[in-house]
Amino acid sequence: MLKSLISDEDGIITSLISSLGISPIAFETDVNEIISKIPNVKVSGGSQIYFSNELLKLLSKAEELAKAAGDSFISIERLFEATSYDESLKKIFEKYKITSKMLYDAIAALRKGKKADTESSEDNFESL
Repeated sequence: MLKSLISDEDGIITSLISSLGISPIAFETDVNEIISKIPNVKVSGGSQIYFSNELLKLLSKAEELAKAAGDSFISIERLFEATSYDESLKKIFEKYKITSKMLYDAIAALRKGKKADTESSEDNFESL
């Protein structure tokens, strides 16, 4: 999930990382290194794909964060914020000295008081 969130060079997460004074390229490089060490399974054919327990926990945390922030939808930023609570990703956030509170504050600054109240809310946050 984290890899997909940070892979868009022009995306809101890249802007969020930059706003923290961190190089998005360096951050992505380190994420790729972590991912390369994770064992993976390749399935061919029409097999059913399931979410891992870790991904389900991440989605649940993102929903919790969105509700606490008064959002009606789970935005990309809340998914990114949720990754900061994931124990398996703890080292990368510690390396860059990123805390969950810092992400919450950076999201609030980016949004300028706006809430995620539509499916496309994050499209409007960067343009504000």
